[in-house]
Amino acid sequence: MAVIGLPYYLFVWEDYDKYVIFASFNLIWSTVILEVWKRGCASMTYRWGTLVMKRQFEEPRPGFHGVLGINPVTGREEPLYPSYKRQLRIYLVSLPFVCLCLYFSLYVMMIYFDMEAWALSLHESSGSEWTSVLLYVPSIIYAIVIEIMNRLYRYAAEFLTSWENHRLESAYQNHLILKVLVFNFLNCFASLFYIAFVLRDMKLLRQSLATLLITSQILNQIMESLLPYWLQKKHHVQVKRKVQALKADIDATLYEQVVLEKEMGTYLVSLNIDELTID
Repeated sequence: MAVIGLPYYLFVWEDYDKYVIFASFNLIWSTVILEVWKRGCASMTYRWGTLVMKRQFEEPRPGFHGVLGINPVTGREEPLYPSYKRQLRIYLVSLPFVCLCLYFSLYVMMIYFDMEAWALSLHESSGSEWTSVLLYVPSIIYAIVIEIMNRLYRYAAEFLTSWENHRLESAYQNHLILKVLVFNFLNCFASLFYIAFVLRDMKLLRQSLATLLITSQILNQIMESLLPYWLQKKHHVQVKRKVQALKADIDATLYEQVVLEKEMGTYLVSLNIDELTID
């Protein structure tokens, strides 16, 4: 896919029919990849003997809590939690919180478009090289804000899903994925859809898409590679300092012991030959 899309990036073709063809090929490619992946998963599931496992025989997840009772399916004693309480938590707390986060994401997006309009008007009025560089600043700031919002929302979604107290791990994962997917999709792609279908500005769309992708890749590399490497080196330095301090303490203790033994008097060990017996 990257090899096929490289000419579209290197040669700035203004023929939009070529973009439509490439977009259609992307849809077909992604569909084929997903179907092949599903077939591979089904094959592995059959091979591992987990194809016929039923949902009701899943074990409760470790974070599930409730009043101890008897499971009507398995007959074993395990925590029980009323379903209506879980539904109340989902519809009265989690759902309004997700809607509030979506509204806040759209509000941040409108601020981004105001910044784009301000940078464009400043560039048109002056036309200098500095203002041409300034055109990319709103997209870079918006990309950084998107990454920060995604990470903060992920923590909040995990807390809410755990607070909903789902019995099964599959139910927990399904609700968590739904929360994260809806917010990430709107937060990351709502501005691109707005530019493409409402503003219909292909130049701004290419600029925003390139800036968002490049900035997000740089941030992900920093968070996933550079930051763990720096934390590991920092931890290694701290451990080395502790080892050196401990070694210095041990050396000081040995030195004190040598000094004390030097001040002690001489003693001899005598052996009485008469006490030895030979069998």
